[in-house]
Amino acid sequence: MNLDGIDCIVFDFGGTPSSDPYFKTLGPEGLRLANELFTGQHDPDIVSDWMVGKLSSEGVAAHMAEILTVEPSEILAALRDGCIDLEFNQTVWDFAVEQHDLGRKTALVTGNFDIFTDVIVLAHNLSGLFDAIVNSSDYGTYDKRILWPIAFEMLDSDFGYGDSLLIEDTIEQVQIFRANGGQAHQYVGDEDFCKWLTSD
Repeated sequence: MNLDGIDCIVFDFGGTPSSDPYFKTLGPEGLRLANELFTGQHDPDIVSDWMVGKLSSEGVAAHMAEILTVEPSEILAALRDGCIDLEFNQTVWDFAVEQHDLGRKTALVTGNFDIFTDVIVLAHNLSGLFDAIVNSSDYGTYDKRILWPIAFEMLDSDFGYGDSLLIEDTIEQVQIFRANGGQAHQYVGDEDFCKWLTSD
């Protein structure tokens, strides 16, 4: 790995610094339903609407409560508890800390939900590690071709694709970032990431 000419590291969130499910404290049946929602098996619009701020976490909890026959407040509490108790992929987290300490700018650009801004950022002090945080639900779009430049502008108008490296688990986003002139690495797991970090 050679970071010559790289002044900014851009990270995705879900599946990259953390792969932990948000609803993990909801139990097996709740996790099954959450998985159906996230994969579009149940209602393809729920997650996309949630991700662009058209639907709140309270609305998602109310929808899930109808299916699980529990109180929406119980589901919302489980969601918040799961987000507070998130585990992180240690090699990615350590890399972000190292790069931040070395003086490179760090940005977090994520297709995510209101719960990310309201709970996760605060609970895990993400603003202490990332110089810019851009969440799709705050901007009404999960198109990262729109969100990445917002992060660059937050950092400094001089930053852009040409001096940035993206760490992202989705190959499509990696390809788009590269097509715009940036460098990118697809995260597929800690072991592979460690090999990449130590490669020439």
